[in-house]
Amino acid sequence: MTRQDEFDAAARALRADAEQHPVPASLQPEAIEAMLLAHDAQKSDGETADSGQPASAAPAPVETGSAAAGTASPRRHVTWRWPIAAAACLALLCGVGVVGALAAQGKFSPAAIDAPSSPLPAVSDPSAPASPESGLSTAQGYAQVRDCLLASQQAMGDGGTMFMEDKTAGVARTETATAFTAQNSTKDSSFTDTNERTEGIGEADVAKTDGRWLYALQDSGTTVAIVDPAEGHMTPAGAIEAPKGAQVSEFYVEDGRLYLLSTVFPEGVEQPDGTYTFPPETTRLDVYDVTDPANPQATGLLTQTGTYNTVRFADGYVYLFSDQWTYDTSEGTDPSAYVPCVNGAAVECGDIYLPPENMGDHYLVITTVDAANPSAVVDQKAILCNGGSVYMSQDSIFLYETTGYNWGIMPIARFAADDMAEPAGETDPIAEAATEDPGDAPADESENGEEAPGATSPAEGPDGEGVNDDPAVDDPATLPADDPATLPADGPAAEPQSPETPDEEAQAPSDNSADDPSEGEADTPDSSGGDDPDLKTCIRKFTFDKGQLEGVAQGEVNGTLDSSFCLDEYNGYLRVVTTVYGEDTSSALTVLNEQMEEVGNIADVAPGEQVYSARFMGNVGYFVTFKQVDPLFSVDLSNPENPTIIGQLKIPGFSEYLHPYGENLLLGIGMSADDAGATDGVKLSMFDTSNPADVREVATAVLDDTYYSDVFNEYRAALIDPASDMIGFPVSTDREAYAVYGYSEDNGFSQHMLEETNGTGWVPTRGIRIGDVLYVVKGNAAESYRIGDYQKIDDLLI
Repeated sequence: MTRQDEFDAAARALRADAEQHPVPASLQPEAIEAMLLAHDAQKSDGETADSGQPASAAPAPVETGSAAAGTASPRRHVTWRWPIAAAACLALLCGVGVVGALAAQGKFSPAAIDAPSSPLPAVSDPSAPASPESGLSTAQGYAQVRDCLLASQQAMGDGGTMFMEDKTAGVARTETATAFTAQNSTKDSSFTDTNERTEGIGEADVAKTDGRWLYALQDSGTTVAIVDPAEGHMTPAGAIEAPKGAQVSEFYVEDGRLYLLSTVFPEGVEQPDGTYTFPPETTRLDVYDVTDPANPQATGLLTQTGTYNTVRFADGYVYLFSDQWTYDTSEGTDPSAYVPCVNGAAVECGDIYLPPENMGDHYLVITTVDAANPSAVVDQKAILCNGGSVYMSQDSIFLYETTGYNWGIMPIARFAADDMAEPAGETDPIAEAATEDPGDAPADESENGEEAPGATSPAEGPDGEGVNDDPAVDDPATLPADDPATLPADGPAAEPQSPETPDEEAQAPSDNSADDPSEGEADTPDSSGGDDPDLKTCIRKFTFDKGQLEGVAQGEVNGTLDSSFCLDEYNGYLRVVTTVYGEDTSSALTVLNEQMEEVGNIADVAPGEQVYSARFMGNVGYFVTFKQVDPLFSVDLSNPENPTIIGQLKIPGFSEYLHPYGENLLLGIGMSADDAGATDGVKLSMFDTSNPADVREVATAVLDDTYYSDVFNEYRAALIDPASDMIGFPVSTDREAYAVYGYSEDNGFSQHMLEETNGTGWVPTRGIRIGDVLYVVKGNAAESYRIGDYQKIDDLLI
C-alpha cells in the first residue's frame, strides 16, 4: 500500500462526507460576522453578564441577517470569537476528536437538551430489553448510554482511534432498486422535480417547483422566495421567513404545503471563568400553507435536538434526521446532559440503539410524523454511533459507518504528486509514517502530505487552546455538497504506478465463497487483521411502515463506501460495493441477506484501484474504478449467493456519477483523462447496456477547460430529463456555468447551452424545467431560457 493509497483511503471518506452535509448557513463567514456584530451590539447595550444579566442565562437568539454595529472590550470580543470559530472547524474530525479534547480540558460544559428556551422535563430511567438475536440492542438504562458516550470521549481525549464515516446525504441519499426509464416517470411530466434516488420517496432541496410556482432558498439562509414563473417572465410572488435564529438548509413542497428544514444555533453562554457553554442545536421542521403565496400561513412545527441532517417523504409520512453531538457527560449523571429530545420530550432509553463497539460520540435522531399533521410524533429513535450516513430504500433505512482504524493523519484531497510516491516495496505506510523523520519528507509534504490536513491532535487556536483555525479545513459533514474544495481544483491527478494492470486480475474474483471470501488470498484485507488497516463498514438496518421504525439487524463488510450509491436493496438483499484498502488496495462486492448476513462476495477486483461510482438496476450492478483508466464493471446479481462479474469496459477517464438514461442506456458524468491519468475536462459518456456482458461506450463529450461539476458530490445537481432531451448540470471553469446537453442515437451528444450563472454565495445551482422553459436558479438569482434554441427569456434578482 503506497502513501497515496493511504491518502486516498481517508480522502474518499471525506469526499463522501461532503456529498450530503452542506455547510450550515449559520457557519458561513457572512452569518458568523453578523452574529458577532449583533453580539457586540447587545454588549454595547448592556446586555452582558457584566451589566447584570446572569452568566448562566442564554441570550436571545440573534437574527443572523442583521448587521448591527457595536463594540466590546478586546478581551471579551476575542474570547467570544474563538468558540464560534471552533464550532465552524470542530468537525474536521467529525466533531469528535477536538470536542472530546476540549471537553477533557473543561472548555465546554453540558447544557440542557431541548429547544434553546425551555428546560428538559424530568426523565425517568426505565429498562428496555436488548435484542441480541438481531445484532442490535437498545439501552437498558440511561446510565448505559452515558457509559458509551464517556468511553468515546475518553478515547478521543486520549488521542485514541478516530472513527471516520462516509456521509452522502444530506445524508439520506436513496437509490432506486428497479430498472429506470426516465426521471420522474411516475410524476407530472409537465415539470421536473428534484433528482431522487428512490422513486416515490421525496427529497428536499434548495430550489423546487410544484408546477405552478418556483421556490428558491436565498443566500441569507433565512428566506425562501416564491416566484411566479409566468412562462419565463418571472415576478416575485411572496416569501417565507425562517423563525428568528434559524438557518434554513433546504425545503420540500407538496400538496400546497412547504416544509422548511432549519437548524437553530444558539449563542454561547459565558461563564464567570471566561469559558462558554453552548446549548445544543435544534432542528426545526416548520410547515406552511402556500396556496396563497403572498400570504403563507404556518400550520405545524416539529423540533428535535441536533443539527439538521436530511429528510425523506414516503407514503404520507415525514422522516426527519438530525445529528446530536454530546460534548461532555463527565460532570454528572443527569440524563438531561446527554439525551436527545423531540418536541421537548426526552427520547426513552428503550428507543436508543447502542453502538456495536460500546462506543459512540453522537446520536442520529430519527423522528417520523404525519405529513398532514407534523406537530404530532408518530415514532422516534436515537441511534448512538460514531458518525455515519443514511441510505433509504423502498423498504428500509440503513445507517452505515466506517470503523476499525486509527489514522495518524487525515489527508483531505484525492490527488497524487510524483514526489509523494512511495517505493514499490513499501509494506506498511502507517507504521512508517509514525516513525518517519519529518526532515526526510518531500519538500511539499508539509502542505499536502501527512501532517498538513490535520493530525489527531488539533492545531492551536488563537489562545493556544487546541482549535484548528485554518478556514480551509472544515467539517466534512458540513462542507457544501457542491463545493469544489471537496476535490482538488484540477480533479484527480495522475498516480505513479506500473504501466500495466492485468485484465485478468481486475476481472476475475478471487473467490465467491460467502464463508471465507479471502481464502487463498493472503494479500486480501480481511477481518483477520494483519499489518494493514482493517477498514470495515458497519451497517445497521431499520424498517419503516406508516411512520413506525424498527431496528432489525446489523452487519459488517470489508472496506469503505464511495457514496450511498454503493448500496442497494433489492428483493430483500443488500448489495454493497466497497474499496478495500491494504497492502494491495482493491474493490469488492458483498451481498447481505435480510438478517445482514453475508451470502455472496466478489473480492480482489481491480487491484490498485478504488471505486469512483456505482449504480444498480435490478439484477445487474455497474461500478467504476479508476487509477489511470476507467474500468466499468458489470455484475450479474441474479443469484445473490454467487454474484459474478460478466464484463468490463476500459476507457480513459472515469465517471463520478452514473444515471440510467432511458432503455438500455447508462449516462456517466465524470472527468476525461489521458493515458497517465491526468484529467483534462468534465466528460459525458453514454453506455449501451443492452448486453450487460458487453457494455459499449457509444458517445462521449468533453467540456474543455472545466475541472469540476457539482454532480460529482451531489446527484441532486443533475437535471436529467430524456423526454425533453435535457442533461443539465453546473460546471466550474474560470467561472461558474450551467451546461445543457442533448443525446440522440444518431448524433450522440450535442451541446444546447453553456451559460454563466449569475447567482453568488453558498447556495448551489439547480436547473428546473416548467413546461417549455428551463430555469437556472442559484440563491438570489434566477434565469429563464426557452427550451429548443435556449435563448434567454428573463432574469430576476430575488
